[in-house]
Amino acid sequence: MRASRNSIWNGEPHRPHKILYSAFSRQPPFSFIVEITKQLDRKLAACEPTPPNSEPKEGAASIYQPGVDIFELITIDARRMGQLIRKPYAEAYVIREAIEIDDPMTMSVASI
Repeated sequence: MRASRNSIWNGEPHRPHKILYSAFSRQPPFSFIVEITKQLDRKLAACEPTPPNSEPKEGAASIYQPGVDIFELITIDARRMGQLIRKPYAEAYVIREAIEIDDPMTMSVASI
């Protein structure tokens, strides 16, 4: 049974213009990489399994793989992605569409 639009959410339906897929568990090629140095602490805090100032549940930090701290894994991956664009930390994304570039000479990426 389909619920009416207004019974769950307020507002008009929205159709996204662009879908970005996180490439956290994907291998290259990536469509683009975004620097996240200033947002890394915020990203790690968003992944916290418990509210601040409370005791974490046993094993909560190792939910990705047994014995692997997910916060360390996220940080290592962000550092690895950052190295690809010469920044401290970054995230990779994949899109299915082609990207239009007005002037390739103004792109910040360095080829050598």
